[in-house]
Amino acid sequence: MILRRGAAIVLIASLPIVVATLFARVFLDASPATAIPYLSDEVAYWTQIAAFQVAGFHGGYTTVDERPARAGFSHFGPHGPAFAMLYGTIARVTGWQYHSGPIFGAVAFVLGAAAWIAIAKPARLRAALILATFWPIVIAAPNTMQEPLHFAIGALLAALIAAVLGDAAVPRGRVWLTWGVLAVAALIRPTWALLPVGLAWQLARRRGAPTGAGLASGVAIAGVLYFAFTFLAAPYRGSTLGVELAGGGAVQGAVTLLRGFGTTGELLFGHDVEPLERFYRFEVLAVAMIATLSAVRGRDAATRRVMAVMASTLWITIAANLALQNTGSWRDYRATTPTLLMTVLAAAATRERWSWGVVAAHLAVAPLAVATFTDIQGERWGRPAPAAAIERFAASLAGQVRYDPALSGWGNTLLISIDSYDYALMGVPRGMGLSVRFDWEDVRAPPRSRYLVLAEPEVAVVSGRIRLRKLADTPLGALYENPDWER
Repeated sequence: MILRRGAAIVLIASLPIVVATLFARVFLDASPATAIPYLSDEVAYWTQIAAFQVAGFHGGYTTVDERPARAGFSHFGPHGPAFAMLYGTIARVTGWQYHSGPIFGAVAFVLGAAAWIAIAKPARLRAALILATFWPIVIAAPNTMQEPLHFAIGALLAALIAAVLGDAAVPRGRVWLTWGVLAVAALIRPTWALLPVGLAWQLARRRGAPTGAGLASGVAIAGVLYFAFTFLAAPYRGSTLGVELAGGGAVQGAVTLLRGFGTTGELLFGHDVEPLERFYRFEVLAVAMIATLSAVRGRDAATRRVMAVMASTLWITIAANLALQNTGSWRDYRATTPTLLMTVLAAAATRERWSWGVVAAHLAVAPLAVATFTDIQGERWGRPAPAAAIERFAASLAGQVRYDPALSGWGNTLLISIDSYDYALMGVPRGMGLSVRFDWEDVRAPPRSRYLVLAEPEVAVVSGRIRLRKLADTPLGALYENPDWER
């Protein structure tokens, strides 16, 4: 009986991965298990994981414009070190191949979804249909990105929050586990730092404590987690973390926030938006409103508490995306869909009937999901021999560039233009970091990085200000050593 139940749980939890595999096979004649990164974010994630696998915190720097994190030990990029640490630690045991990212993501999601089913005990048919038709999971499955992990976190938190806010007595250890998962999640992606506001508020209500005290503690916890992430992550131009607003004064900050809110109509009704992206923007708004009604008129106190957490988190996330203009190029989609999934799974766990409406809406947009999947993922398998391109770049560096643990992080860093940032860069020696340059006109002299890869026009821009020693030609440009790198 236990084995049969466990097998059923794993099968249901695996449904989005199964659907993604079918989509890839039927529409692209491919498999997520052979998906090699090609997007720039994927390349950055892959190389950082490879660096942590080999060098831990002693690898090269992954930065934008050679601006490292304020935490001196963190050599990681704008997404912080936590994701690379998690996958890189596991990779020390399992290995880390070009196609490992989707496999790691699939395992992470199945574990998170299985935990939700085991803890929350939703009706199996409803659970299966919600998971199988939640298209953001399906579309993200072949990626070497954070998304599958965040969907797993959303599923786990949906179960834990429903448990700690229920009517039954809750062991203190489970409450601490919930806060622990939330803290780790916020260090991987700062949008999870918005969840403590609603959670602390409703935990206080459950205990009969003053509501104001719960809200205040939630805001304080959110602030600590948010700024911990910004301390560990490297800054970048166009950052939407919001820290920059504080430095510009109250008036400038208010103007920036109002300008962001002014884009609402364009985001929902503008023409320059992918159809599925627009659908999920409307769905997030609709679910936020329905969850708010459930928080007010739910069938019991436990349901109202759970839905209050979910509704408040969705509204805060929506407001943060608009205020900080974290929109376009699927950015708000990536920030909100894990929270959306968490809300829908929490509704299913508390037997809220409107979760069936979510299933119906997702079935209705299935053709859009297929079109979006093939459009986004088609190029991944349409490239000729991506592994060979990576190996060619690696061969061009051989004998010239290697990871040296005796050097500082900048001695193990390669600086390259954003225009040349390509999946072939996965051929850098493991342990090395990749620093991206947006404008060579503004590059500091001398650069902090020991190595540079420059296309021919870029050499003319920097050669008068930077001493360069040519080492080799590569498929992405000429490789140079900077004798004046920061030691």
